[in-house]
Amino acid sequence: MTASAGLALRKGLSHPQCAVVLCALGAAMVLSARPHAEAQGDVSALPRAVSDREARPVSIAADGAVQWRLVVRESAAEGGCATGAPAPGLSAGTNGRAQLEGRTQPDEPVPALPASLDELVAWGAFVEPRRGPLIIARDSGVLVADVVELTDAALTVDHDQFGERTLPIGQVRAIVLQWPAARAARDRIWRQCSQPLRTDGQAEVLFDNGDLLLGRLWLKRDGRMELVRGDQRDSVPFERVALIRLPAPPAEESLRAAAASRRAWAGWADGTSLLVEGLTIRGDEISFLAFGGDWKAATRLLTAIQPVGDRVVYLSDRQPNVYRQVPFLDAAWPYAFDAAVAGGWPVCRGRLYRKAIGMHSAARLGFAVERRAAAFAAAVAIDDTTDGGGSVRVRVFVDGRPQWASEIIRGGQPPVEVFVRLDGASQLDLVVDYADRADVLDRVLWLDPRLILRAD
Repeated sequence: MTASAGLALRKGLSHPQCAVVLCALGAAMVLSARPHAEAQGDVSALPRAVSDREARPVSIAADGAVQWRLVVRESAAEGGCATGAPAPGLSAGTNGRAQLEGRTQPDEPVPALPASLDELVAWGAFVEPRRGPLIIARDSGVLVADVVELTDAALTVDHDQFGERTLPIGQVRAIVLQWPAARAARDRIWRQCSQPLRTDGQAEVLFDNGDLLLGRLWLKRDGRMELVRGDQRDSVPFERVALIRLPAPPAEESLRAAAASRRAWAGWADGTSLLVEGLTIRGDEISFLAFGGDWKAATRLLTAIQPVGDRVVYLSDRQPNVYRQVPFLDAAWPYAFDAAVAGGWPVCRGRLYRKAIGMHSAARLGFAVERRAAAFAAAVAIDDTTDGGGSVRVRVFVDGRPQWASEIIRGGQPPVEVFVRLDGASQLDLVVDYADRADVLDRVLWLDPRLILRAD
């Protein structure tokens, strides 16, 4: 089995496998703020599943047990959009639940898909931005849009699909005006954007020659930019600005908890990925809440949905209770939430993930587990920054006892699926060990690491 997109329904302990081409996932799917939103009406409007390399889990059943695992047969064009002949999709079943229709292995039946979208793990795949400017939200969302105007209170941008939008400045962490092509340079910028800015309310302006200025910043609609430092007001050449980091609002420390309670990550073909509320897909239109306002756009460029609901809890939204990393020599590596261990975006085999944990060998990362947790699921691989290097063995411990262990995982290999039952457990530990060549390039990604909770 490949590891990252597909469909998993958990109703028992058996694991029959089948394969299907997925082209659409719901014209009237509603991811509302209410729990257990239903898939309604003609579910046929989502574009083809966008997923250019691997399969990934898509849904779960009410009791948290695995029975079915369907794998998307993928063929991708530039930007990740699947191509080829029309493929089967999703439709409302006679039992009132949505069900997947399409080719399977001989004599394999097609399982029903749970109607509750709180049981959806993920659909499609997120796409890395190919160009800038990028607007980096404080919840780590990314909006690919041109910058129109910047004031003390708001940032106005123009997006190809969403049009001109005004964003509250307190919800914007950074503006990347020059987005490099090289992976290392992109990761460096992402690390900069992820660091808190402590400049007494001043913005930080980084120029393309490496110069750095602090001050209060304005951008006029005519393209003129001004930087105020004390009593001094200077004109700034906008075309020379590479990165703007904005000061944090006083309540930033609560943003991570707030983000964890929101409804879904949504991704688009230009590399935009936003944490949104009230995501509704009806025919050719998608609507949702983001940056404090209502947004609408065409459905056809939507490439990914990943709900954050009551039934699926991501470990990267929780605080660990154990972390220990033992360097082979003297280089210590902290863990990274929703990022690669070196600090860049979590990318594996060319695919961007929004939920991940980065770790380096040799290390143990532990979490308290509630009694309601039925299982732990993830995929594990070495990230793309190693260019095929690195080799590790990984293990999963439940209440101090080993419950899952991998063979040697090497850089460039497909992610390996992990599924571990947690019935009644109180502690879950993720362990990364050395394999070949000590700890050289042992940069591990736990992809979509999640607890699957039983329904109340």
